[in-house]
Amino acid sequence: MASKFPDVKRQYQIEAVNYLVDRGFIKGKDDGTFGVDEPITRGDMAAILYRILTSTEAPPLPDPEVPDKPDPSPIETPLTWSQVQTIASEVSVKIDMNGVIGSGTLLPGGYILTARHVAWGNPFSFLTKNNGKWKAEWVADHPKVDDEKGGMVDLSLYRIKDPDLYGKLPYAVRDKNGRVNGNQELLSVVHGDAFGKVKRGKVDRPSITTSIPPIPWMFDCSIDANKGDSGGGVFNQFGELVGVIKRETSVNELFGSTWSRVPGCEVIQLSDPIVKEWLDQFVK
Repeated sequence: MASKFPDVKRQYQIEAVNYLVDRGFIKGKDDGTFGVDEPITRGDMAAILYRILTSTEAPPLPDPEVPDKPDPSPIETPLTWSQVQTIASEVSVKIDMNGVIGSGTLLPGGYILTARHVAWGNPFSFLTKNNGKWKAEWVADHPKVDDEKGGMVDLSLYRIKDPDLYGKLPYAVRDKNGRVNGNQELLSVVHGDAFGKVKRGKVDRPSITTSIPPIPWMFDCSIDANKGDSGGGVFNQFGELVGVIKRETSVNELFGSTWSRVPGCEVIQLSDPIVKEWLDQFVK
């Protein structure tokens, strides 16, 4: 569905705005935009509701559309970190399981990806930046468990209980091309210290972790993770989801020509074949 306004770009917004404009309940601005990020007054809201409630006929809601699949090809132009922060904030969720807090990321089809140890298969409630509070149920844990080759892949996949939300919520685009390099900057939006806290850091050398032996599907990063940040998504400067925070640890960060130990975290890399093949069974 094409947008009627240049500043309405997300599919779930386009459908709602077009529907209301077509029926005369709202209209755009004189400059041709909708003002999608501008606030609305209580008086404006009352006027919109009045038009809808006093309409001579109740128009049927449009048939739900299947959301476009994310383009699997990588985004070639780096974004600003402000743009990456906006993307990460919209798809980050705060997980609340009876007071136990964790973080997670919305994926296509109503899925939520988080660390396995955040909820251990139990249903949970979650909060998003713009869309309120809902519930999610367990779908699957990554099947790899502890063995001599590197240990458990600490990932779980959940799904929103309300199917009506599957095509309406924003979602992250995964990195499937291994865009993780030593000293690369990354960003995460997590909820341990406060709701929606933005944290940035750099990759230690890829495939080097504090685990012994080093685990091939994880890397260390100087994002200073704390309790409640586990399960949070980690994004590169292309706005792609590259990993999931497992736990806090001390890591190496390069300052000039010197490596120093700093607070950070271990991150599960989503483009590693062991992780990617499992996720591809559920999320395309």
